Amino acid sequence: MRAQGFTGYLATAAESWQEPPLTTPSGEIAEGYERVEYHGFGIASGYLSIYENEDVPDWVRGGETPAADEDPAEQAALWSTVEIDGEIVQGGCTAWANGEWEGAHPEWAAGQEFQAGLRDFLELAERDPQVAALNDELAACIRSEGYTSVQNPDDVYGLVRTQIESINPDSTEREYVAAMEDIRQYEIGLAKSVWECSERLRLEERRSELASVFQEYRSRFVAENQDLVETLD
Repeated sequence: MRAQGFTGYLATAAESWQEPPLTTPSGEIAEGYERVEYHGFGIASGYLSIYENEDVPDWVRGGETPAADEDPAEQAALWSTVEIDGEIVQGGCTAWANGEWEGAHPEWAAGQEFQAGLRDFLELAERDPQVAALNDELAACIRSEGYTSVQNPDDVYGLVRTQIESINPDSTEREYVAAMEDIRQYEIGLAKSVWECSERLRLEERRSELASVFQEYRSRFVAENQDLVETLD
């Protein structure tokens, strides 16, 4: 930023806020079926947590607006487009600084690539006939509970997020919280169905029996990506 002419610019650490754990009405951390009973998957409760905790900073709720005297040119240099050493950098000084850091830490980029590749391989494992058959059974059970649009167990999260995304963006805070509470109740019912179906199908036990399938895919990925593995060492 100083190279762009903002000699008084001072980088400050971003503010952070740690979302509290999901709890029962008595204040204990909700685990196992209690978590399902009070929070479903925890999606809507995560959004509602900023309204249900008194110690939440105002900026987390989106209540703060940029200062009236904030310099538009400085913000543009920080986030938009800048010229550094004759090269145009999209994303401003922020993007440039991130690129410099990643260049000095190649192991970080390799780790990101490794994780992305491993995720793709594990998605292949999910489509393995043995694993897919178990997922199909679980999806069919969830449909029998009334959630007829579920074709894959992972669809349940999308059902909740779709409802959240449909909340009127012009809602008042009170309207938003009320709508999110309705979604939480829907989510709890859906999560209970997933839990009960998982118990009925002995999902955990049968998943353990299929652990070798996932291990096989992990081993294949490592064997085929030794260059990434060596970078991480």
